[in-house]
Amino acid sequence: MKTKHDIAEFRKMMVSAEGRMNHRQQEFADELFQTVKAQYPEIEFISYALNPDDKQHVWIWVEAPMSEEREMELMSFISPREGEIFMEYGYDLSIMTYNTLVDIPLYGSLEAA
Repeated sequence: MKTKHDIAEFRKMMVSAEGRMNHRQQEFADELFQTVKAQYPEIEFISYALNPDDKQHVWIWVEAPMSEEREMELMSFISPREGEIFMEYGYDLSIMTYNTLVDIPLYGSLEAA
């Protein structure tokens, strides 16, 4: 199981999107998180980060201590809203889960290399 220390280390690896989003992007990102949080109350906000391969794509990282099945349900639940925001407003936002119950190497970590 991952710890709060792991999450702190994880935050250091990310390219923060804080201060790089316009007001409307921030509103959509907050709305997306609140929509997921209402359905999946166990999640906790970690931070906003930029996709390293596409700086226009904002990742909304959440701590998601849940089974893999529930995590897949979460992704299926929020996917249509992510697509709607992109198609209607042009903002590429994605909920990204950091599952503290599954020990998978993080994107960009030495373990993943």
